[in-house]
Amino acid sequence: MNDDSLGLFAELIERAIADGAVKGLVIASAKRDFVTGADLVSFLSDRRPHVIFEKGRITQTLLRRLETCGKPVCAALNGTALGGGLEIALACHHRVVADLPGVRLGLPEVTLGLLPGAGGTQRLPRLIGLKAAVPLLLEGTHLNVAQALKLGIVDEVVPQDAVLAAATAWVAAQVGPVQQPWDRKGFQLPGEVLTPMAIYNIFAIQTAGITARTHDNLPAPRHILSAVFEGCTSDMETGLKAELRHFVSCVCSAESKNIIRTSFFGVADAAKLKRRPAGVPTMALETVGVTGQGPAALAVARAAAGAGLGVVLPQGQALKEALTAVLQHELACGKLTEDQAAAMGVRLVAAPGWEALAGCPFVLVAAEEGQAVSSEALARVEAAVAPEAVIAVTATDSLPALAATSRRPQGLLGLRWPLAIPGARLAEVARGAQTADAAVAHAMDFVKRLGKVPLVMTDVGGTYVQRVLRAFTDEGRAMAGEGVSPVLIDNLARHAGMPEGPIRMTGADDVAGNLVSGVPQPAGAAEALLKQRLLYAQAIEAVRCLEQGVVESPLDADIGARLGWHFPEHLGGPFGLIDTVGVQDFTAQCRELARHHGERFEPPALLVERAQRNAPFHVT
Repeated sequence: MNDDSLGLFAELIERAIADGAVKGLVIASAKRDFVTGADLVSFLSDRRPHVIFEKGRITQTLLRRLETCGKPVCAALNGTALGGGLEIALACHHRVVADLPGVRLGLPEVTLGLLPGAGGTQRLPRLIGLKAAVPLLLEGTHLNVAQALKLGIVDEVVPQDAVLAAATAWVAAQVGPVQQPWDRKGFQLPGEVLTPMAIYNIFAIQTAGITARTHDNLPAPRHILSAVFEGCTSDMETGLKAELRHFVSCVCSAESKNIIRTSFFGVADAAKLKRRPAGVPTMALETVGVTGQGPAALAVARAAAGAGLGVVLPQGQALKEALTAVLQHELACGKLTEDQAAAMGVRLVAAPGWEALAGCPFVLVAAEEGQAVSSEALARVEAAVAPEAVIAVTATDSLPALAATSRRPQGLLGLRWPLAIPGARLAEVARGAQTADAAVAHAMDFVKRLGKVPLVMTDVGGTYVQRVLRAFTDEGRAMAGEGVSPVLIDNLARHAGMPEGPIRMTGADDVAGNLVSGVPQPAGAAEALLKQRLLYAQAIEAVRCLEQGVVESPLDADIGARLGWHFPEHLGGPFGLIDTVGVQDFTAQCRELARHHGERFEPPALLVERAQRNAPFHVT
């Protein structure tokens, strides 16, 4: 959906309504999907409130015209309908959907910090009731065909090749003017009788749930709830006006800008390998080698086997036994089927010697956590593999030293992902001074094959994730040393949007002994200061990493923070935080923190230079 397509859509609708020979309308798509939402690049090119308001008003008016024209309108959903696509379908009087396993229906705008602005917050509750609709809107749930039919979001499910015929047949069968249920006199929301107490219970419970899930860092859920409440206690026209006001507020919020820039566009481009070196053919990869022991070797070998790759483990019988135990545990927990576990077990090959790596185009040399890869281990691998093979070492701190002893440093790089962060999607690909573009490209291919998102960085003084997380955990320990309760520290971190607190993240149970007896715990403004310190410590270290060339751009750093350790979504990353505060205000606040809490908060030269020019790190 963009300005051009909506303009043509409106023209065709008016032509059909005005033509007396047209009995009704069928809205269909010639593409694989129906409509999967708006073109955000086009729609958000100008975020001034009056511009967004006018675009939203035009779309709302168009769909309102469609459903009140008197002629029957049917949506022929041949594929997925998300966001604006489902809003078009909801404005139709009847919905027919293809019986396909991959079809998804939903209003996922909340995941972008937005709300449905084309009537979704008004039509969905009026169609299926408040209790069913509100959770779908607040969670951005994607429904399959069976779920959508059970809820009443669609009316018919037919084979894919019968969708258009079924939609046309429904239109042809209608007699007289057609109205939406909510435009008929005496309409009541479906579901239970909505007494004042019932309405209170629904919205009170959902409000509490929003606070529990988001700590009120994300404004979109509350705007959604307000739009639903204001609309469903009035008529459709009033509800659409309320929705539009809340929609504009969400679009123009800093939180939405941060989420869309980093979590939507940034992560999507990184996952598509948009930064992959050009001109390098994709590596043909069927078998990889994994050497060494420890969590890194175990994690990579497990991921590779799960991705359908053969995994050669030279001198690795112990590693194979550990992997087999992992697969058995996952089987017992229901994470794998017996067939899946068996297939993965077959892919693990414990070989007697290093020569088994000869056929592996990609080899990971792993070290125990906290230890360096030895030059002897690297030499054995280099002697065994083909000249064009890529060798990745997990302990990237040792990469410069290893490159100095390597016989083929152009094929050597670092590869690491945060093992201690559950659900982290990031993999850091660290290039050395002599690493070739081909090696980087092939490492990115490997990472994508394993379901991770690669961040290319330069090996300068440790990895980006390690450095910034260490700043976060060190600040937590410093607070504990000042007498702040570790429980409070971790709770404040979570309230600020972090997935876990610094004390629990490090397993630092010993900090409890650092508490000063009788020291009163902070409250109010003091708690806000503690949250500020935890977040600013990360942002300052991220600036240092950019300044030193560890990461290539502010957006790379923000993507790494979101995928590497789940930095608060509403801030978009450390550089999103700086821009949200304002680079000048952020720099001044850092100086104030340094004055009271130590030189670690002194703003780096790059930050000072940006502040002098009042130049944000992101253009939008």
